[in-house]
Amino acid sequence: MFLASFRKVGRSKLSSALVILTVLLTTGLGACDRKPSNQQATQSSSNPLKIALNIWPGYGAFLIAEEKNFFDAEGVKVKIEIIQGDPEREAALAAGKIDGIGMTIDNLVLLRNRGIDVKAIYKYDGSFGADGIVAKPEIKQPSDLKGRRVAWAPGTTSHFFLTQVLKKANLTTKGLDHAAMSSDDAGAAFAAGHLDAAVTWEPWLTKARESGNGHVLISTRELPVVEDVLFVRADTIKNRPEDVRKMLRACFKAVEYWKAHPKEGSEIIGKHLKLPIVDVDGMLGGIKIMSLEDNKQFFGSDGAIGPAFDAFQSASDAWIDEGLIKKKDAPESGIDPSFIRDL
Repeated sequence: MFLASFRKVGRSKLSSALVILTVLLTTGLGACDRKPSNQQATQSSSNPLKIALNIWPGYGAFLIAEEKNFFDAEGVKVKIEIIQGDPEREAALAAGKIDGIGMTIDNLVLLRNRGIDVKAIYKYDGSFGADGIVAKPEIKQPSDLKGRRVAWAPGTTSHFFLTQVLKKANLTTKGLDHAAMSSDDAGAAFAAGHLDAAVTWEPWLTKARESGNGHVLISTRELPVVEDVLFVRADTIKNRPEDVRKMLRACFKAVEYWKAHPKEGSEIIGKHLKLPIVDVDGMLGGIKIMSLEDNKQFFGSDGAIGPAFDAFQSASDAWIDEGLIKKKDAPESGIDPSFIRDL
Protein backbone atom coordinates (compact mmCIF):
# COMPACT_ATOMS: atom_id res chain seq x y z
CA MET A 1 0.00 0.00 0.00
CA PHE A 2 1.31 3.44 -0.85
CA LEU A 3 1.92 5.71 2.11
CA ALA A 4 -0.36 8.36 0.69
CA SER A 5 -1.20 9.78 4.07
CA PHE A 6 2.41 10.87 4.51
CA ARG A 7 2.39 12.70 1.23
CA LYS A 8 -0.97 14.22 1.79
CA VAL A 9 -0.25 15.62 5.20
CA GLY A 10 2.16 17.81 3.34
CA ARG A 11 0.01 18.27 0.28
CA SER A 12 -3.33 18.72 2.09
CA LYS A 13 -4.09 22.36 1.84
CA LEU A 14 -4.66 25.05 4.40
CA SER A 15 -6.90 23.70 7.08
CA SER A 16 -8.55 25.93 9.64
CA ALA A 17 -5.27 25.92 11.52
CA LEU A 18 -4.00 28.45 9.00
CA VAL A 19 -6.17 31.10 10.60
CA ILE A 20 -3.79 30.97 13.53
CA LEU A 21 -0.98 32.00 11.24
CA THR A 22 -2.40 35.47 10.75
CA VAL A 23 -1.10 36.49 14.14
CA LEU A 24 2.40 35.75 12.88
CA LEU A 25 2.12 37.99 9.86
CA THR A 26 3.05 41.27 11.47
CA THR A 27 6.29 41.89 9.62
CA GLY A 28 6.26 43.05 6.00
CA LEU A 29 8.61 41.42 3.53
CA GLY A 30 10.65 43.50 1.12
CA ALA A 31 9.83 43.94 -2.54
CA CYS A 32 11.53 41.63 -4.98
CA ASP A 33 14.57 43.70 -5.94
CA ARG A 34 17.04 41.43 -7.70
CA LYS A 35 20.08 43.63 -7.13
CA PRO A 36 21.24 43.06 -3.55
CA SER A 37 24.50 44.60 -2.52
CA ASN A 38 27.65 42.48 -2.47
CA GLN A 39 27.64 42.87 1.28
CA GLN A 40 24.16 41.33 1.49
CA ALA A 41 25.08 38.43 -0.77
CA THR A 42 28.30 37.68 1.11
CA GLN A 43 26.65 37.93 4.49
CA SER A 44 23.63 35.78 3.63
CA SER A 45 25.58 33.04 1.85
CA SER A 46 27.38 32.14 5.09
CA ASN A 47 24.13 30.56 6.32
CA PRO A 48 22.37 27.61 4.69
CA LEU A 49 19.19 28.01 2.72
CA LYS A 50 16.58 26.18 4.79
CA ILE A 51 14.02 24.23 2.80
CA ALA A 52 11.20 22.39 4.59
CA LEU A 53 9.82 19.25 2.97
CA ASN A 54 7.44 16.52 4.06
CA ILE A 55 7.52 12.79 3.39
CA TRP A 56 6.88 12.69 -0.35
CA PRO A 57 9.25 11.29 -3.02
CA GLY A 58 8.42 14.11 -5.43
CA TYR A 59 11.08 16.05 -3.54
CA GLY A 60 13.68 13.54 -4.73
CA ALA A 61 15.81 16.16 -6.51
CA PHE A 62 16.54 17.89 -3.20
CA LEU A 63 17.36 14.63 -1.44
CA ILE A 64 19.60 13.33 -4.23
CA ALA A 65 21.38 16.69 -4.51
CA GLU A 66 22.14 16.50 -0.80
CA GLU A 67 23.23 12.85 -0.91
CA LYS A 68 25.50 13.31 -3.96
CA ASN A 69 26.95 16.62 -2.71
CA PHE A 70 25.62 18.59 -5.68
CA PHE A 71 24.83 21.55 -3.42
CA ASP A 72 28.43 21.63 -2.22
CA ALA A 73 29.69 21.37 -5.79
CA GLU A 74 27.65 24.45 -6.69
CA GLY A 75 29.00 26.33 -3.70
CA VAL A 76 25.79 26.72 -1.74
CA LYS A 77 24.75 25.49 1.68
CA VAL A 78 21.27 23.97 1.80
CA LYS A 79 19.65 22.48 4.88
CA ILE A 80 16.75 20.11 4.20
CA GLU A 81 14.29 19.88 7.09
CA ILE A 82 11.46 17.34 7.23
CA ILE A 83 8.45 19.05 8.79
CA GLN A 84 5.43 16.87 8.22
CA GLY A 85 2.51 19.12 9.13
CA ASP A 86 1.40 21.89 6.78
CA PRO A 87 0.49 24.32 9.59
CA GLU A 88 3.92 23.82 11.18
CA ARG A 89 5.76 24.39 7.92
CA GLU A 90 3.65 27.42 7.07
CA ALA A 91 4.19 28.92 10.53
CA ALA A 92 7.95 28.41 10.18
CA LEU A 93 7.84 30.09 6.77
CA ALA A 94 5.81 33.05 8.06
CA ALA A 95 8.20 33.50 10.99
CA GLY A 96 11.30 33.45 8.76
CA LYS A 97 12.66 30.24 10.29
CA ILE A 98 12.83 28.61 6.85
CA ASP A 99 13.38 30.02 3.37
CA GLY A 100 11.09 27.82 1.33
CA ILE A 101 8.59 24.98 1.26
CA GLY A 102 7.21 22.71 -1.42
CA MET A 103 3.43 22.78 -1.95
CA THR A 104 1.02 23.44 -4.84
CA ILE A 105 0.06 26.58 -6.72
CA ASP A 106 -3.44 26.61 -5.25
CA ASN A 107 -1.68 26.73 -1.85
CA LEU A 108 0.44 29.61 -3.06
CA VAL A 109 -2.63 31.71 -3.76
CA LEU A 110 -4.04 31.07 -0.28
CA LEU A 111 -0.74 31.74 1.51
CA ARG A 112 -0.20 35.02 -0.30
CA ASN A 113 -3.78 36.04 0.41
CA ARG A 114 -3.01 35.62 4.10
CA GLY A 115 0.00 37.92 3.86
CA ILE A 116 2.88 35.44 3.52
CA ASP A 117 5.07 36.96 0.81
CA VAL A 118 6.33 33.95 -1.11
CA LYS A 119 6.90 33.24 -4.78
CA ALA A 120 6.95 30.08 -6.86
CA ILE A 121 10.31 29.60 -8.56
CA TYR A 122 10.64 25.87 -9.35
CA LYS A 123 8.27 23.07 -10.32
CA TYR A 124 9.73 19.82 -9.01
CA ASP A 125 6.83 17.52 -9.95
CA GLY A 126 3.27 17.41 -11.20
CA SER A 127 0.46 15.06 -10.25
CA PHE A 128 -0.18 12.66 -13.11
CA GLY A 129 -2.79 10.23 -11.85
CA ALA A 130 -2.04 10.46 -8.13
CA ASP A 131 -5.18 12.57 -7.40
CA GLY A 132 -8.69 12.00 -8.64
CA ILE A 133 -12.38 11.39 -8.07
CA VAL A 134 -13.83 7.94 -7.35
CA ALA A 135 -17.52 7.38 -8.01
CA LYS A 136 -20.25 4.76 -8.10
CA PRO A 137 -20.51 2.84 -11.39
CA GLU A 138 -23.65 4.67 -12.49
CA ILE A 139 -21.82 8.03 -12.32
CA LYS A 140 -20.16 7.95 -15.73
CA GLN A 141 -19.21 11.58 -16.29
CA PRO A 142 -18.62 14.67 -14.10
CA SER A 143 -22.02 16.14 -14.92
CA ASP A 144 -23.59 13.08 -13.22
CA LEU A 145 -22.24 14.37 -9.89
CA LYS A 146 -25.01 16.99 -9.70
CA GLY A 147 -27.06 16.50 -6.53
CA ARG A 148 -24.89 13.58 -5.39
CA ARG A 149 -23.28 13.06 -1.98
CA VAL A 150 -19.61 13.90 -2.62
CA ALA A 151 -16.80 14.17 -0.06
CA TRP A 152 -13.81 16.48 -0.23
CA ALA A 153 -11.59 18.43 2.15
CA PRO A 154 -12.40 22.16 1.98
CA GLY A 155 -9.58 24.50 1.06
CA THR A 156 -7.30 21.74 -0.17
CA THR A 157 -5.82 20.66 -3.47
CA SER A 158 -8.59 18.04 -3.65
CA HIS A 159 -11.09 20.88 -3.41
CA PHE A 160 -9.27 22.81 -6.13
CA PHE A 161 -9.11 19.77 -8.42
CA LEU A 162 -12.86 19.26 -7.99
CA THR A 163 -13.56 22.88 -9.00
CA GLN A 164 -11.60 22.40 -12.22
CA VAL A 165 -13.45 19.16 -13.04
CA LEU A 166 -16.83 20.76 -12.37
CA LYS A 167 -15.94 23.85 -14.38
CA LYS A 168 -15.59 21.73 -17.51
CA ALA A 169 -19.03 20.24 -16.79
CA ASN A 170 -20.60 23.70 -16.24
CA LEU A 171 -21.20 22.87 -12.58
CA THR A 172 -20.05 24.29 -9.26
CA THR A 173 -19.64 22.73 -5.83
CA LYS A 174 -22.95 24.37 -4.85
CA GLY A 175 -24.68 21.78 -6.99
CA LEU A 176 -23.33 18.89 -4.91
CA ASP A 177 -24.30 17.46 -1.53
CA HIS A 178 -21.00 18.10 0.27
CA ALA A 179 -19.55 15.83 2.94
CA ALA A 180 -16.55 17.59 4.49
CA MET A 181 -13.74 15.22 5.42
CA SER A 182 -10.06 14.63 4.75
CA SER A 183 -9.12 13.00 1.49
CA ASP A 184 -8.07 9.76 3.18
CA ASP A 185 -11.32 9.66 5.16
CA ALA A 186 -13.25 10.42 1.97
CA GLY A 187 -11.62 7.48 0.22
CA ALA A 188 -12.38 5.18 3.13
CA ALA A 189 -15.99 6.40 3.39
CA PHE A 190 -16.50 5.79 -0.32
CA ALA A 191 -15.03 2.29 -0.05
CA ALA A 192 -17.48 1.60 2.81
CA GLY A 193 -20.41 2.59 0.60
CA HIS A 194 -21.35 5.79 2.42
CA LEU A 195 -20.86 8.18 -0.50
CA ASP A 196 -21.71 8.57 -4.15
CA ALA A 197 -18.25 9.97 -4.90
CA ALA A 198 -15.09 11.19 -3.20
CA VAL A 199 -12.18 13.41 -4.15
CA THR A 200 -9.15 11.48 -2.96
CA TRP A 201 -5.78 10.00 -3.96
CA GLU A 202 -3.83 6.78 -3.88
CA PRO A 203 -4.28 4.15 -2.60
CA TRP A 204 -8.03 4.87 -2.71
CA LEU A 205 -8.07 5.32 -6.48
CA THR A 206 -6.63 1.84 -6.89
CA LYS A 207 -8.98 0.42 -4.25
CA ALA A 208 -11.97 1.78 -6.18
CA ARG A 209 -10.77 0.06 -9.34
CA GLU A 210 -10.14 -3.24 -7.57
CA SER A 211 -13.30 -3.33 -5.46
CA GLY A 212 -15.78 -3.45 -8.30
CA ASN A 213 -17.98 -1.08 -6.28
CA GLY A 214 -16.70 2.05 -7.99
CA HIS A 215 -14.34 3.48 -10.55
CA VAL A 216 -12.03 6.42 -11.11
CA LEU A 217 -14.24 9.04 -12.72
CA ILE A 218 -11.32 11.32 -13.57
CA SER A 219 -7.79 11.85 -12.30
CA THR A 220 -4.91 14.24 -12.82
CA ARG A 221 -3.76 11.93 -15.60
CA GLU A 222 -6.65 13.26 -17.69
CA LEU A 223 -6.71 16.72 -16.10
CA PRO A 224 -3.17 17.59 -14.90
CA VAL A 225 -3.90 20.76 -12.93
CA VAL A 226 -2.11 19.92 -9.65
CA GLU A 227 1.29 21.65 -9.83
CA ASP A 228 3.85 20.98 -7.09
CA VAL A 229 6.20 23.95 -6.79
CA LEU A 230 8.82 25.39 -4.46
CA PHE A 231 7.80 28.62 -2.70
CA VAL A 232 10.61 30.88 -1.51
CA ARG A 233 10.28 33.89 0.75
CA ALA A 234 10.50 37.25 -1.04
CA ASP A 235 13.22 38.47 1.29
CA THR A 236 15.35 35.42 0.54
CA ILE A 237 14.89 36.04 -3.17
CA LYS A 238 15.91 39.66 -2.67
CA ASN A 239 18.97 39.02 -0.50
CA ARG A 240 20.25 35.69 -1.82
CA PRO A 241 19.44 35.35 -5.51
CA GLU A 242 22.74 33.71 -6.44
CA ASP A 243 22.41 31.13 -3.68
CA VAL A 244 18.91 30.31 -4.95
CA ARG A 245 20.27 29.86 -8.48
CA LYS A 246 23.01 27.56 -7.21
CA MET A 247 20.45 25.50 -5.32
CA LEU A 248 18.33 25.09 -8.45
CA ARG A 249 21.34 24.17 -10.58
CA ALA A 250 22.14 21.43 -8.07
CA CYS A 251 18.54 20.19 -8.15
CA PHE A 252 18.54 19.92 -11.92
CA LYS A 253 21.84 18.05 -11.80
CA ALA A 254 20.11 15.69 -9.37
CA VAL A 255 17.18 15.21 -11.76
CA GLU A 256 19.56 14.21 -14.55
CA TYR A 257 21.41 11.86 -12.22
CA TRP A 258 18.09 10.39 -11.08
CA LYS A 259 17.02 9.70 -14.67
CA ALA A 260 20.31 7.92 -15.33
CA HIS A 261 20.20 5.97 -12.04
CA PRO A 262 16.50 5.44 -11.16
CA LYS A 263 17.08 2.51 -8.80
CA GLU A 264 19.73 4.39 -6.81
CA GLY A 265 17.50 7.45 -6.81
CA SER A 266 14.67 5.48 -5.21
CA GLU A 267 17.10 4.06 -2.66
CA ILE A 268 18.33 7.53 -1.71
CA ILE A 269 14.78 8.81 -1.35
CA GLY A 270 13.76 5.79 0.71
CA LYS A 271 16.74 6.25 3.01
CA HIS A 272 16.10 9.95 3.63
CA LEU A 273 12.33 9.60 4.04
CA LYS A 274 12.48 6.24 5.82
CA LEU A 275 10.18 4.63 3.27
CA PRO A 276 10.33 1.14 1.73
CA ILE A 277 11.45 1.22 -1.91
CA VAL A 278 8.17 -0.34 -3.01
CA ASP A 279 6.30 2.65 -1.53
CA VAL A 280 8.69 5.14 -3.11
CA ASP A 281 8.25 3.57 -6.55
CA GLY A 282 4.48 3.29 -6.04
CA MET A 283 4.14 6.98 -5.25
CA LEU A 284 6.42 7.99 -8.12
CA GLY A 285 4.11 6.14 -10.50
CA GLY A 286 1.49 8.88 -10.13
CA ILE A 287 3.69 11.92 -10.64
CA LYS A 288 6.01 13.40 -13.24
CA ILE A 289 9.43 14.69 -12.16
CA MET A 290 10.27 17.97 -13.87
CA SER A 291 13.50 18.70 -15.72
CA LEU A 292 14.96 22.12 -16.51
CA GLU A 293 13.33 22.00 -19.93
CA ASP A 294 9.97 21.16 -18.31
CA ASN A 295 10.42 24.16 -16.03
CA LYS A 296 11.24 26.47 -18.91
CA GLN A 297 8.02 25.42 -20.59
CA PHE A 298 6.06 25.86 -17.35
CA PHE A 299 7.46 29.23 -16.25
CA GLY A 300 8.17 30.57 -19.73
CA SER A 301 11.40 31.41 -21.50
CA ASP A 302 12.69 33.87 -24.09
CA GLY A 303 10.24 36.46 -22.85
CA ALA A 304 7.18 34.21 -23.25
CA ILE A 305 4.75 33.72 -20.36
CA GLY A 306 4.38 30.08 -19.35
CA PRO A 307 1.35 28.14 -18.05
CA ALA A 308 2.43 28.79 -14.44
CA PHE A 309 0.71 32.17 -14.72
CA ASP A 310 -2.51 30.60 -15.99
CA ALA A 311 -2.35 28.03 -13.18
CA PHE A 312 -2.07 30.83 -10.61
CA GLN A 313 -5.00 32.67 -12.22
CA SER A 314 -7.13 29.50 -12.26
CA ALA A 315 -6.46 28.94 -8.57
CA SER A 316 -7.34 32.57 -7.77
CA ASP A 317 -10.58 32.33 -9.73
CA ALA A 318 -11.50 29.06 -8.02
CA TRP A 319 -10.86 30.34 -4.51
CA ILE A 320 -12.79 33.55 -5.21
CA ASP A 321 -15.75 31.50 -6.44
CA GLU A 322 -15.52 29.20 -3.42
CA GLY A 323 -15.39 32.15 -1.02
CA LEU A 324 -11.95 31.31 0.40
CA ILE A 325 -10.36 34.58 -0.67
CA LYS A 326 -11.89 38.01 -1.18
CA LYS A 327 -9.52 39.55 -3.69
CA LYS A 328 -7.35 38.28 -6.50
CA ASP A 329 -3.58 38.48 -6.50
CA ALA A 330 -1.80 39.19 -9.77
CA PRO A 331 0.02 36.09 -11.07
CA GLU A 332 3.21 38.07 -11.61
CA SER A 333 3.24 38.84 -7.87
CA GLY A 334 3.36 35.16 -6.95
CA ILE A 335 5.28 33.64 -9.89
CA ASP A 336 8.95 34.47 -10.41
CA PRO A 337 10.21 32.92 -13.67
CA SER A 338 13.56 34.71 -13.64
CA PHE A 339 15.52 31.93 -11.91
CA ILE A 340 14.48 29.31 -14.44
CA ARG A 341 15.11 31.71 -17.31
CA ASP A 342 18.55 32.53 -15.94
CA LEU A 343 19.46 28.83 -15.87
